[in-house]
Amino acid sequence: MNQEEIEKRLWYNLKKWNLKKTMKWNSLIESIIDVGSGFLLAVAIQIFIFPFFELYPSILDSIGIALIFTVISMIRSWIWRCYFRRQKS
Repeated sequence: MNQEEIEKRLWYNLKKWNLKKTMKWNSLIESIIDVGSGFLLAVAIQIFIFPFFELYPSILDSIGIALIFTVISMIRSWIWRCYFRRQKS
């Protein structure tokens, strides 16, 4: 293998590693936006919809309830992701 082939392979592997790193960061940002928007939506739904059912939680209660459901949702998503990744392997 000559010097040029070594440099091409090194450059290819470096680009590939950088792409994976970028994809992981993009995935993290996507997850934060997904979970954050779901959390805010859950709080808003509780504030505006619960009164139709004669439920009047305080803002802190609404945040607490939304936090519980958000954590459960994150755990559920993680379990399903692990399951499907194992199925692919």
